[in-house]
Amino acid sequence: MEKDYEETFDGLRMGTLGKVDVRSDIFSIECKERQDMKGLKRLYDWWTQAEKYAGKRKPLLAIHLLSTSYDNDLIVMKRSDFMEVLK
Repeated sequence: MEKDYEETFDGLRMGTLGKVDVRSDIFSIECKERQDMKGLKRLYDWWTQAEKYAGKRKPLLAIHLLSTSYDNDLIVMKRSDFMEVLK
């Protein structure tokens, strides 16, 4: 997984010593790969809802933790959509 992101973002895999999986000029990318959705089910349920109502627009999921700054919200989108926007 890290190799793919390294190539896609013209980055550098840092390995276990780097504390980040892939570093590019713009992004610090943490890669997580799981065999199943245990622990991620709610996230995927939210994502399904975002996709369902997106129509022709690109879905984007914003996750906000109460009593924190909106600047700290997490933004989730599909890699293909992200790459299209990034170009």
